[in-house]
Amino acid sequence: MEPKPDQSPDLSSQGDEEPKDFGVEPLRYTEPATVTRLLETQVSSKTLEDVIQEAKQKSSSIFGNYDTLNAILLRHESLIQSRWAKKTTAQRATILDQAWPGMAKVHRPDLIAFYDKKRPSRPARVKVKVTVDGYKWPHINKEDLTKPRPLLLLLNSRGRHEPTEFAAADFEAMHLGLATRQMMPIFLNEHVMILHKIPDREKYGTLLAWSDHKDTFEWMRTRTQFLPGEGLLILEAQERLMEFLVTVCKLILHDISADALVGGDSSIQPEPRLKKNAEIAGFESLTVTTAERPYRLPAEINFDQMEAILGAVQSANEDHFWSIRVDPGYFAMNIRDAKDHRKEILKDTMGQAHPLLKGARQGQDTFISRLVGFIVTLAIEQLEIFTWLRVQAQTVRSLHKKYESTLSSDKELPDDFLSAILTFRHYLGQTSKALCGQLQTIFPPSPDARKYFARMPPGNASTPMDQVILKPDAKMSNLEGEITFLFQTMWSKDMDQELSLVGLPTIMDELDRLIQSNPKAKEFISPTVSKLLGDLSIVCQCRSQIDHFLPWARGFEHEHLEQQRGIMAEFAKTTTPLQAVGQSIDETKIMHLAKLCDPSEKKFSYPTSGRRTQEATETMRRAEATLEYFWAQIDKLIQKECSGLDRFAFWRMLSEPRPVQKTPEWVDPKSTRAKASQVNNVDAPDVDYRPLSNLFLGHQEQGQSKHARDKAKTKTKVKTKGQPSEKQASQDVDVQAAAPPVADLPPIPVDARSLKVFRIMFYNPAVTSTPGELMWKEFLHAMISTGFFSAEKRGGSAWLFHRIDEDMRRVQFHEPHPDPKVPFEWARHWGKILYRAYGWEGKLFVLKEKKSNKPSEDLVAADAS
Repeated sequence: MEPKPDQSPDLSSQGDEEPKDFGVEPLRYTEPATVTRLLETQVSSKTLEDVIQEAKQKSSSIFGNYDTLNAILLRHESLIQSRWAKKTTAQRATILDQAWPGMAKVHRPDLIAFYDKKRPSRPARVKVKVTVDGYKWPHINKEDLTKPRPLLLLLNSRGRHEPTEFAAADFEAMHLGLATRQMMPIFLNEHVMILHKIPDREKYGTLLAWSDHKDTFEWMRTRTQFLPGEGLLILEAQERLMEFLVTVCKLILHDISADALVGGDSSIQPEPRLKKNAEIAGFESLTVTTAERPYRLPAEINFDQMEAILGAVQSANEDHFWSIRVDPGYFAMNIRDAKDHRKEILKDTMGQAHPLLKGARQGQDTFISRLVGFIVTLAIEQLEIFTWLRVQAQTVRSLHKKYESTLSSDKELPDDFLSAILTFRHYLGQTSKALCGQLQTIFPPSPDARKYFARMPPGNASTPMDQVILKPDAKMSNLEGEITFLFQTMWSKDMDQELSLVGLPTIMDELDRLIQSNPKAKEFISPTVSKLLGDLSIVCQCRSQIDHFLPWARGFEHEHLEQQRGIMAEFAKTTTPLQAVGQSIDETKIMHLAKLCDPSEKKFSYPTSGRRTQEATETMRRAEATLEYFWAQIDKLIQKECSGLDRFAFWRMLSEPRPVQKTPEWVDPKSTRAKASQVNNVDAPDVDYRPLSNLFLGHQEQGQSKHARDKAKTKTKVKTKGQPSEKQASQDVDVQAAAPPVADLPPIPVDARSLKVFRIMFYNPAVTSTPGELMWKEFLHAMISTGFFSAEKRGGSAWLFHRIDEDMRRVQFHEPHPDPKVPFEWARHWGKILYRAYGWEGKLFVLKEKKSNKPSEDLVAADAS
């Protein structure tokens, strides 16, 4: 039987047998009424002839204005930039009002309108009335365009690159308006409109019938090109935008005649260079880069940079895992910080404390055990997660280099490259969910947010154990309410639809913008939450770049559904074994060890500041021995209960010879030996090259020379009760691994201001009397002044420092807030990171010589400090 016109064939029919009529009207998918019924909203339609005519008219208008704008910029862009820079915000707003009457006043009006509908209790004074323009052109608003750079970037990108370069980005900008049905494309079936990456402007906006071109079905399947209704929206957006930009130029250059604007006696000038953010502020900022992205040419994806950034986060997690194992002060600081972010410290809705914290010793021990298990497990998981992400990024980067020269927008991606991208994309998505889950755990009990949250009482059968809720009577400021709403959108099941509509990268961009632009927002976010936001921001940026790998990204959702089963199976195979590691250090199994970590016991007291005394030295050595004993027992538990540990990055790391700094034995400062030590070793601690875990010491010994083995210390029996001694901290033998020390590095000349910073970071009581605190801006200056680094502000509190020499490694540090002072413990920890990454020591930094032969006042000032 032949299908009726406009009706899909019945695949269940047999031979020529007529299908039975069940009284159901057949769906005719070419009719707008059918689409209206399916979408439950009114969908308008246009005839093919009307669409062709409208597309042709709009395309002609777009290119006409493009040619005018291009001609103006070729001759006068430098003058436009200088005049715009000199205008006040009010003068800029006046020009924008004349060029675009009724322009939205606020940043992302579509987002604000969306949140207003989801938060009806929002105060009326901050509600914003948004027309369809706010959804169609969300980045055309006075809050953004009255700033010095965005309009100039928009003029440059749109006036020097043809409209086809922006088609996909212009459609993506309307995402929220389309997803919430604030605007609907017209309906015309069985045709495709060609807009993306079309070199021939005569074909821009052309309609092709599915039956007339062999590639149209593939374009629709992969979303490489557009449905007719989508295409008309893009053309409408571009037409008005180009008219606006031409009008703005004419208003800025109001004293230049029409002929001179586009030709006449005006000659073509070299393209002016707009200063980069780093040249203005001294560093790059992800917040600024993200805010300016809509006004620039859509960037080509940079897989090299993506891999390098993930590598820096992986390295930061390695440093964290390393430091909690070898640095008692850092470990104790993490215990205190984690305690301040546990939901057990919240009162319940009846005002009662958590049962574990009501005074019973057993409850206190359980709480400390949970706390310690959380710190250990999280450190391992974070290291593994970002190692997996970096491996995925390396694979994608390698395949991109392999196929880069043959990629074409009208062809599909090679199968192996597409599979690698989809797998990486899945890992990024799952990581972002895990990080959102962590935020759900630590944000409500954080110091400045906890007054607004409460736990549900235990024993309530209708709610999960220890569920945290926002207090119904919570009286937040507007800003705190905005931030809390954005956090809840990330993790709340009630907000799943909102998150899918807006997208996590957009939520993160908006949250970061609020935090960076308002000091009170920074005060509301604890440093621990901010660090986690930094990691989540990087994951979201990677996912966002993948989803803007146009034109192929428009088909990733469809392709992912087709490959979903295989991708999820591979992900489960990789990640499931990690659960056994967490189970091996369950709270009941580490209860006796966790008692060592109770802050009230002060077993990790580590007095690093001030001049060394015999008492301080012995306290530090005891803390180091206790920490070593603690980790030796943790390693034993993991090895006993988990198999195949070689697959994990953290376990491989434990076997590697690394420099482990130890406090040397106390020597009377009056002795000759002590004086010689001060002269010859300006970086006070002893340094052993050894594996991080005592489990691997025997293995390392096998590969050593007879001379090295002869230096091995005798076995010592380890106590399992009480305070371990220094000798007992080494499980079997304590021998230096046969790893060579870092090669001698040339001195690094810095100014007196920077020298003071590095003397704090690489503190040596024999050189500097008082370590003190460190201002963040001083640290930034010192790092950049070495000539080795450029700085980039990422999301949250994260900063990436890029090496600008042949060494491409990057390091990541977190800016303290709300107080810009870097505590001495942080500064000392950062010094160790630089030592491990680059072999930097305090003795490397010397004062820059001045041309004058006079005694240096800077040197005197630096020594005095």
